[in-house]
This record gives sequence, structure tokens and C-alpha cells, in this order.
Amino acid sequence: VRSKLKLEDMDDGQVLRVIVDYPPAIKNVPQSAINEGNEVLGIKQIEERAWEIYIRKREKN
Repeated sequence: VRSKLKLEDMDDGQVLRVIVDYPPAIKNVPQSAINEGNEVLGIKQIEERAWEIYIRKREKN
């Protein structure tokens, strides 16, 4: 929910870095972003139980 709200405040094309420490969020956050029309650029494990998810805000036509 927080990442969705942050993306709404960002300019088109900007990239949001989301850090999660809850394994189901590795699937849920990217899927939510895709459902909203945004692009998931990548997921990177940064610690044993922490991941970064990079999301580019969609460009409105």
C-alpha cells in the first residue's frame, strides 16, 4: 500500500526503490505494481531476509 501511494506522488518515468523484509512481498509488491501499469525493473536480495524492488512509474499517454 505504501509503495502504491508513493508511486501516485511521483512523476512519470521515475524509479521507486522499495525495501521489503517479508518474503510474500517479493511477489505481492511487483504484481500490484504491474496491475497498476507500472514496470518492475528488478528484484535484488540485499540481506538474508531483505530485498530491494525497483519499479518505474508508468508514463501516461
